[in-house]
Amino acid sequence: MMPAPVAPVAPAAPVVPAEVVPVALPVEAPAQAPAAPVVAEPPVAAPVEPAVPPMTVFTEALDQMIAMGFDAEPAAFALNEVNGDVTRAVNRLMFQ
Repeated sequence: MMPAPVAPVAPAAPVVPAEVVPVALPVEAPAQAPAAPVVAEPPVAAPVEPAVPPMTVFTEALDQMIAMGFDAEPAAFALNEVNGDVTRAVNRLMFQ
């Protein structure tokens, strides 16, 4: 006996994977601690040199000039300019 004839089988269609479409998933931001407030440091001013050197108080000489009738402020400035010399301070105020 002869084997029964076998019908030819069509080749199977090749398997093609389905198209892959990227999907954006919602992503939660990582939990962060609240930011500390930013505190700005106040600017530090550079030391300023006085425009006029500090005055030296010549109390006895100033008292003498006030007794002579000079106003205290101009007398103090004149005394400071001449290092406390009453005669030179008087001359400075009288002949300036």
